Amino acid sequence: MNFKILAIDDDPPSLELVLSALEQEGVEILGASSPLEGLALFQKEQPEVVLVDLMMPKMNGIEVLQRIIGNEGGRREDSAIVIMLTAFGTVETAVEAMKAGAYDYLTKPIQVSELRLVVDRALEHRRLRAEVRQLRRILDAKYGFETIVGRSKRLLGVLDLAGRAAQSASTVLIRGETGTGK
Repeated sequence: MNFKILAIDDDPPSLELVLSALEQEGVEILGASSPLEGLALFQKEQPEVVLVDLMMPKMNGIEVLQRIIGNEGGRREDSAIVIMLTAFGTVETAVEAMKAGAYDYLTKPIQVSELRLVVDRALEHRRLRAEVRQLRRILDAKYGFETIVGRSKRLLGVLDLAGRAAQSASTVLIRGETGTGK
């Protein structure tokens, strides 16, 4: 699987360090020197991992993070993994970034080995999320309601109710006589 990584940083030496540190086979590295340029590149390329500097002019890293992962009530399952970078690391900014949905938080000056480790973990996390989605699709196709034989009104009503119950985290009790195929 080929991955794309986008780094957004307004400091040219920091951006160059990140881009050169992450060069490896099977990974396409993209760089942007401003938040707006980075968001445009994100929309066009749809990278799996985005590294964002926290302090940038016109738009800070938290705002970029929120636009990337979406702020419609939480992280989308298929959203990019965002790693925050900052030279002004404090516990408060780290907590704010993590609450906003950042995967991890690195302070500058960046240690190349730490950067590679965090990005490798993020890529593996992204790969595993994609694999889980694929396996769920396979299981749903094999064991979904579509495989149940029968088209009576009552059975279709039960399947509809079961489908709605499956979307919630509630415990469901199914009762009936022995041998009825509960």
